[in-house]
Amino acid sequence: MSGQPQPPNDHPRWCPRIVSMSLGLVFCFSLGVAAGCAKKTVTAAAAAIPPWIECVAFSPDGKTLAAAADQDVKLWDVATGKEKLSFHGHSSAITVVAFIPGSDKLITGSHDHTLIVWDSATGKQERTFQGHKTPITSVSFSADGKTMATAASHASPFITSYEVKLWNAATGDCLADLPNSPAFVSSVALSPDGKTVAAGFWDETVRIWDVAKRSLVTTLKGHAETVSSVAFSPDGKLLASGSWERTIKLWDTETWKELATLQGHDDRILVVKFSPSGKLLASAGDDHTIRIWDVSSRQLRSILAGHKGIVKDVAFGTTDSLLASGGQDGTVRLWDAEKGEERMTLR
Repeated sequence: MSGQPQPPNDHPRWCPRIVSMSLGLVFCFSLGVAAGCAKKTVTAAAAAIPPWIECVAFSPDGKTLAAAADQDVKLWDVATGKEKLSFHGHSSAITVVAFIPGSDKLITGSHDHTLIVWDSATGKQERTFQGHKTPITSVSFSADGKTMATAASHASPFITSYEVKLWNAATGDCLADLPNSPAFVSSVALSPDGKTVAAGFWDETVRIWDVAKRSLVTTLKGHAETVSSVAFSPDGKLLASGSWERTIKLWDTETWKELATLQGHDDRILVVKFSPSGKLLASAGDDHTIRIWDVSSRQLRSILAGHKGIVKDVAFGTTDSLLASGGQDGTVRLWDAEKGEERMTLR
């Protein structure tokens, strides 16, 4: 048969096949002999690989750090680096984690299409948000914690669904399904005043909605590849968008004009986050690094290197100096973003 390996000269039949691939690789070779086909099994054990750290978030007081890997959430004491608590409840991998502003409540979103609110002191579930039909890809809150925006998407030859929703964070009631979501939604951001929603899409655009009117305001174009992350500055005057094309764009939220393009990453950007003061911007992604930018001068300030794989998420604490990151190597790292130094590695 075309495309199959040719049998060796001394075996009339030789049929290699991979039987399974999970914790190890098992190869089964069937050797043709007159009496039948005797099988030899060779197992190549693979080293245990820690689950990716998918997302990280600080509590509002900056004393607790949450990180999610697979279906599990872990909480650490930031001062000591000691694990405080771990819990799980989703039926599929967690994709997003965030603390609700002004509270000790934690919310997680998952491939199981749901969002769960947790008591971070006990790890007990308090409420489940249901209504999305596809995996959750992003979550964002207004500064007062009253309104939540979520994104969910699934794209395949059989199912295509792209959703951006608004919720009452206190009651769990869905307030609106925002229109005009034409492609996979990578990221969503709610402005600090809760009046504007921004979302990044796989069609290389950022779309902006008016929350009160539930209507599309404008579509920002300029990126040449997927927009993977969007974030508002703390004062709401700037929007940052990161892209697989290795660039970050800054937009004026009054005019929605592009102000600057930041370049320096060697591979796809997966996340962008402003510091609490808005003076710094952190970006990270496939090049295994975190880059710290000076927002005013638009210049690269430092490169934080230490992760041994893709950096999936970053989060600032209550000051510009404290930054957390997590990614493919299964570690959570704490950094001094102002000095450009690593403080601690959590596993």
